[in-house]
Amino acid sequence: MNNLKNALKILPVLLLLVLVSCKKKDAAPDAAAEEIATKELLDYYIVAEHAIGPNKLMVLYFTEDNMAIKAQAHLLEGNKIINVVLKKSAFSIDYYGDGKAVYNFVVERDATGKLILKSYSFNFNGQGNELAYATIIKTRAAPIFTGLSYKMIPSHAPFNTINTGTPFSIKPRSSGDGGALLWGGVGPYFSELINIGFKTVDGGYMAVSLPNWKSIDKPIMLLERKNELFIAAKNP
Repeated sequence: MNNLKNALKILPVLLLLVLVSCKKKDAAPDAAAEEIATKELLDYYIVAEHAIGPNKLMVLYFTEDNMAIKAQAHLLEGNKIINVVLKKSAFSIDYYGDGKAVYNFVVERDATGKLILKSYSFNFNGQGNELAYATIIKTRAAPIFTGLSYKMIPSHAPFNTINTGTPFSIKPRSSGDGGALLWGGVGPYFSELINIGFKTVDGGYMAVSLPNWKSIDKPIMLLERKNELFIAAKNP
């Protein structure tokens, strides 16, 4: 009888311990799932390649204005500045503001804590995903491109020929930002997209520098001109 009384006394304590243990287990996933702050995007840029359409690239980087994070979204023939807020690690870029052309990105952390793209898509008039590829890169990892010579090939050529194509070089201005694209002559001149690339003032070219691209594990430059995309590597 005494054993029964002792067991009844201990039972509430055991139940309490079980409940506390369950609560800790339930809380663990929430604690591990660290929320990614919108402000973290300021350290990154995104390059996306369209599968179809006249625009081959979309280059996206981020700035801060009055505590608001803004996406600077560049196509060859235009750019938009759009407020961005990460919700559950996802954000959208409604390029024209009318739901007609919408980019969707979901970010996550890799094992080193760096942001990577978990998923990406571009929907034009609700036709489904029209992105061939996209990547997110730290802006400080963008290779220096001014003052260098490159050789390029069309993007559809084999990657192992990227040092055998048409040469061009990028000449910095003697003072200030920007420079000139030297390809069969001097010019056109360009304005820089922060430290990651440039757009020429005549609207004819847009370029972005990357430490790697798809299966190319070496620094390259993507250069777009109307209806064409080139892959270039530093001229050895």
